[in-house]
Amino acid sequence: MAYAAAAASGAGGARPGPGPNQPDVIKAVRHYVDKMIPAKGRTGGVEGMKVLLLDNETKGMVSMAIGMAEILEREVFFVGTIDRERDAMPHMKAIVFCRANSANLRLLADELKTPKHSQYHIFLSNIAPPSFLDQLAKADVHSRVEQVREYYADYSAVAPELFSLNLRSASLMCKPAAGPYGSLTMEEATFQRSLDGVMSVLLAHKLRPAIRFQGTSPLAGHFARAVDSSIGSQRELFGLMPHSSPSPLLLVLDRKEDPVTPLLTQWTYQAMVHETIGLWSNKVDLPPSTSGAAGQKVVLDPVHDDFFAEHMYSHFTVFAEAVQARLKEYEAKHKTTGSISSIEDMRRALERLPALRRARDNVSKHVAIMSELDRRVRNHKLFELTVLEQDLAEQDALSRHFEEVSALIADPAVRAFDALRLVMIFALRYEVDGSRQVSELKVALASRGIEHGSVALVDALLEYAGVRARGGDLFSKKSVIARVRRGVSRSLKGIDSAITNHKPLLSDILADLASGRLSTTLYPAAGKAEGAGPAGTVVIFVVGGVTCEEAAAVHKFNTTPGATMRVILGGTSLHNSASFIADVEAFSKAGAAGLGTPGPAAGAAASTDRASAGISIDVGTLGFGSGGVAPRGGSSYGTLS
Repeated sequence: MAYAAAAASGAGGARPGPGPNQPDVIKAVRHYVDKMIPAKGRTGGVEGMKVLLLDNETKGMVSMAIGMAEILEREVFFVGTIDRERDAMPHMKAIVFCRANSANLRLLADELKTPKHSQYHIFLSNIAPPSFLDQLAKADVHSRVEQVREYYADYSAVAPELFSLNLRSASLMCKPAAGPYGSLTMEEATFQRSLDGVMSVLLAHKLRPAIRFQGTSPLAGHFARAVDSSIGSQRELFGLMPHSSPSPLLLVLDRKEDPVTPLLTQWTYQAMVHETIGLWSNKVDLPPSTSGAAGQKVVLDPVHDDFFAEHMYSHFTVFAEAVQARLKEYEAKHKTTGSISSIEDMRRALERLPALRRARDNVSKHVAIMSELDRRVRNHKLFELTVLEQDLAEQDALSRHFEEVSALIADPAVRAFDALRLVMIFALRYEVDGSRQVSELKVALASRGIEHGSVALVDALLEYAGVRARGGDLFSKKSVIARVRRGVSRSLKGIDSAITNHKPLLSDILADLASGRLSTTLYPAAGKAEGAGPAGTVVIFVVGGVTCEEAAAVHKFNTTPGATMRVILGGTSLHNSASFIADVEAFSKAGAAGLGTPGPAAGAAASTDRASAGISIDVGTLGFGSGGVAPRGGSSYGTLS
C-alpha cells in the first residue's frame, strides 16, 4: 500500500460521491457500502469471503442504510466492531469502515501489530488527516493493508432527506461569549464532529455550495465560516465538482431560534413514535404491555419497510386507517392460501408463504405500535394538551392561557413531564408580558411535587432561547399576516386543524428560499459566493438539533409538484421534547460549572412511574439517543409511558 500517495491525495485516490441528481442521504451511504461490499454478480470490491469491521458510530450508520441479512448475502462471514475481541481468521480478508479519529487509530494499530486476517481494506468515513495515514502506515509492520480510501458516509441517514449526527449537548456550544466569539471555550470535539458530518454530506453529493447562515447567531456564523474554510483547504476534492445551475446552498441555522417546535406534541407517524416511545437508529423498543411479556425491539425505517416509507409523515388518523386497510388485505390473502384442493394449489400457496409471513410480521409491527400510541394518547390526555399547545404557539391570549395551563397542571391525569413542557411553551410565549404568571406557574409545578431543579429548567430555557437569545420575533403579533402574505396554507379543518395548526419557522424559511427572497441581512453569506438567488440543492444544517416535524415540512416541500429546489435537512441530533429539554439542562449545568464544561453524567432513562407520579422529572436522568445512538442503559429517553 502506497501510504505516501494516499496521504498526499486524500486517501488512496478518493473521489466525491454519486452526485446531486435527486440527492438522497440514504442512497449516498448505500453507494459507498455497495463499493465496499458489492452485491452478488457485481464487479469491484473485495472478492471472496470476508469480515466487516466497524466502529460504534459507523455500525449505526451502515445499519440505517442496509440490513444485516443483505450484508451477509454479500459473502460477508462476520460483522463486528474493531474494539471487541474476536478469533483470528487468517484465511479471510477484512474490510474496515471507521471514522478517522485517534481512538480508531489506536485500535487499528493494535490490530495490525498482531493481524487476525490476511488483508485489510480500510475505508474511512471522512477526510483523513495526513498524520492519521502516516501513523497507520507505521503501524502496518506486516504489510497487511491493501488499500486506504475515503468514503464519505459520516452521518446517520434517517430518511432520504434527513440526517443526524447523534451528538449530545450541542447546546453547550451556544453559551454566550464574554469576548469575541473566537475566544469562546466550547466542546471542540462536538464542533469538529459537526463540521466533519456536514463536509461528508457535501462530498457525498458532490456539492460545492454557497454558504449562508442565521445572522443573529454567532455560533451559526462561526460554523458556516469553518465549513467555508474547510472547503477552501480541500481544493483537490471540491475542485472536481461540476458547476451546476442553479447553484447549491448550505444554510446554517441555530436551534434556539425556534425552541417551540421541539416542545410540541406530535401527530405524524414518525414524529409521534419518536416523541412518545423513542426512536434511535430507526429502532423502537415496544413495552411489554404492547408486544408481549419481554417487550420487543422493531425496525422502523424507510429502507426496510415500504409501508413506513409511505406513511412516516402521515397524520395519525390517516396512518391508522392505512394500517386497518393493510390488515384487511393480509387477511384476504391469508384466506386464499387456506383453500387448497390440488397439488398445484399447494405449490402456489407455498410460493406465497414467505411473502405472507413478511406481510404478517409487518402488519403486526404497525398494529402494535398503533395500539401503544393510541393507549398513550388516551391515558395521558395528549389531545387536550395538544389543543392548548397549538393555541399557545399561534394565539396571544394571556389570561385565558394562564387559566388553562393552571388547570392542566392540577390535573393528575397529566404527566408531570407534560406539565413542565406546557409551562415552558407558556414561558416562551409570555416571557415579556407574563413574567408574573410564569412565576405562578412555576410555583404550581413545585406544588405538584416536581423537584426544584426541574422547575428551574423553565428559566434555563429562557436563558438558552428566550427573547434575548433569539434574533427574530418568534411570536410576532404580525406573524399571521406575514404567513398569509407568504402564501402559507391553512387549509386543515376541524379536529386536525386544532392539533396541527402550528408550522415550524423552517416552513417560512423554505418558502423564502424557493422564491429567492430569503433576506441577505438576516441570513448573510460566509465567503465570496452570495447564494442570494433561487438555489438548486439546499442543505440545511441546524446546530442544536432538528425535529421530525421539520423533517415532515421538508418532505412536503420536496414533494410539491413543480418544485425545482431539493432540500436535505440535518442537525447535530434528532430531537424529541425529552432530548431537547436534556440539552437545555446540559446548557444550564455548563453555566454553573464553567463555560464549556458538561454537567454531571446522565444516568438511566427517565422512569415512567416517576414522571407520572410527579415525584421528580430531573431530565438529567434521561439517556440521550437523538435518533441514532441507543440511550445509556439501553432504555429510550422518549419512554415516558
